[in-house]
Amino acid sequence: RFLSASRDQTIILWSLGGGALKTYRGHTSIVRSVDVVGRGARCVSGSDDKTVRVWDVEGGAALRVLEGHTGGVNTVVDVGDGVHLLSGSDDKTVKQWEEGGSLVRTFEGHERGVWTVKMLGDGRRFVTSSGDRTLRTWDMVRGTVERVFGGHTDQ
Repeated sequence: RFLSASRDQTIILWSLGGGALKTYRGHTSIVRSVDVVGRGARCVSGSDDKTVRVWDVEGGAALRVLEGHTGGVNTVVDVGDGVHLLSGSDDKTVKQWEEGGSLVRTFEGHERGVWTVKMLGDGRRFVTSSGDRTLRTWDMVRGTVERVFGGHTDQ
């Protein structure tokens, strides 16, 4: 099974056999990103409606709506520790959330919207890409930028 996000404001759970198993509704704008949380009982999504939503995969209900971004949410990722999520937004920030809904920290430093967030293998650091043509590595525990990588000449 796998999940897809869409401009039609929905998330769909698909069977590898080809059929749609479940449709998740609740976002009020384009859904930009979806990721499985933990072992697959939950998923998380990010939308242009500026929210992050945590969903019950089997039941289809939105368990929580995380609000705090001031721009559309382009990317969401499960940190992998069973507790935290990260979201990147057009508001130039990355936010670290507890899956229960509490905002833990806001990471600032990009000069344009954050497009992708990916965890690095150590469970402590992550990398972001942005419309400012940079990649940045971050220390999630300290809340700081470790390195800035430049080199792309366009977004």
